[in-house]
Amino acid sequence: FGEAYFSWINKDCVKGWKFHNKMHLHLFVPVGNIKFVFISNIDNSKNRVEEIGEKNYCLLSVPPKIWFGFKNLDSGPSLLLNIASIEHDINEYINKPTNYFSYDW
Repeated sequence: FGEAYFSWINKDCVKGWKFHNKMHLHLFVPVGNIKFVFISNIDNSKNRVEEIGEKNYCLLSVPPKIWFGFKNLDSGPSLLLNIASIEHDINEYINKPTNYFSYDW
């Protein structure tokens, strides 16, 4: 266990793309509903899509070295909880704008 943090995502907001070199993420949505898109760094054409939240409570485990983005699907804000394997390290991850991958949200 490294840290836990919460993040609010506003209606229709898309956040992405993120890539962690070391961190293993454990994602949970206690409020609202969020769509996650995962893209393999090896083959950018292989996508995995998961929708979690009040309509589908579950925990997503995300290993390092996977690109991902997410969008709020709810009519109001959604809340994301990440229970991370390591503490936040600004040198450990990469952020790219939402148009970095061609994906129709």
